[in-house]
Amino acid sequence: MGKIVYGLISPHPPLLIPEIGGRQINTVRATKKALEQAAAGLAASGPDTVVVFTPHSSVSRNTVRVLAGEELEGDFGMFYLPEVRYACRGDRGLAEVIVAECKKAGFPAAQVREASLDHGVMVPLHFLQGAGYGGRVLPVAVALLSLDRLFEFGRLAARAAAVSDRNVAFVASADMSHRLTMGAPAGYSPRGAAFDRQLVELVKKNDAAGIVDFDQELAEEAGQDALWSIVMLLGALAEAGPFTPDVLSYEGPFGVGYMVAEYRPAA
Repeated sequence: MGKIVYGLISPHPPLLIPEIGGRQINTVRATKKALEQAAAGLAASGPDTVVVFTPHSSVSRNTVRVLAGEELEGDFGMFYLPEVRYACRGDRGLAEVIVAECKKAGFPAAQVREASLDHGVMVPLHFLQGAGYGGRVLPVAVALLSLDRLFEFGRLAARAAAVSDRNVAFVASADMSHRLTMGAPAGYSPRGAAFDRQLVELVKKNDAAGIVDFDQELAEEAGQDALWSIVMLLGALAEAGPFTPDVLSYEGPFGVGYMVAEYRPAA
């Protein structure tokens, strides 16, 4: 029987990769330090597989897609640095068990025979490998379903891990509002900061219900890609729980909010 050993909310700005960010990394040193700490904690928890919920893979409107490649690799070519590459082993076995659990529950999920890593996976993977993690990685693309349905998927994924022989850590790859400053990627909105404050506070309180019921108008105005992956993570932790959160850092110097938060078993 497997178990859930760790949960992590990780931002995914490519500028955290040294070849891309260069000196700009000093501007997000709190995020870098927090990710190094969290990656070390995750590696020490002893997972066989890290499941990463990502908003930058093959996102579907109505189906959660589980990447079932055995050997995964990707590069930062879309950021003009194709020579910056990452690779890891996939976990087709766990992918099959997750999709089987979803089918039993009537939940729309499918395996995708894809082997490419997106930056939503590669940025946290950079820190995991730096902390010595060499196990399997299973990317799962978010779907544009309701948050309560994505929470249900997280529960099913944790159930699948429990009936497998894997110890599993779950990572929500999540950037917050993209509208924090006048020069932000999605333009400025004063509601961007309000979204980030509210989400950070809900994570600190371990208020999963509050996140699942998050104000969708505010989320839309904030220009975020955090809620989908975070509620999938919270569903997994709720199924396996209890877990205790710790927000290690939050900052947004380039107009996008970056939160790092870890979840450890409460016992």
